[in-house]
Amino acid sequence: MPYQELLDKNHALEAEIQDLKIQLEEAEELRRAISEGDLDALIIPGPQEKLIFTLDSADRAYRVLVETMNEGTATLASDGTILYCNRQFAEITKMSSGAVVGTSIYGFIAPEDAITFKALLKQKTSVGELKFRKISSGTHDRA
Repeated sequence: MPYQELLDKNHALEAEIQDLKIQLEEAEELRRAISEGDLDALIIPGPQEKLIFTLDSADRAYRVLVETMNEGTATLASDGTILYCNRQFAEITKMSSGAVVGTSIYGFIAPEDAITFKALLKQKTSVGELKFRKISSGTHDRA
């Protein structure tokens, strides 16, 4: 085997090792998050929509309650990203829950209520009523 071919193969193997190290670090971080209770669900891109895997825990009864209630509800990150929504919330948005998760709540809130909502979100335990944007043909209008 010529020297240049060996050198090229060596560089390719070094690049592959670097990629594998990165994947290992990500896997170790995920394992750590699961074992320390920092993670209760995984969202993985699927062929048609996101797949959501939840870890069974003490909050199972709460999840069943939220899923069967007649009101739409969502769990949000501090920036307004939707982390979870129940079936009723998905029906209100005329989207699947898999399509809703990962989007911003601000895409669903009427523009005139965005500032009010931002203030409520900062308070974390506040309750308030807001208007949703008009829904048309399975998608929500965005500003």
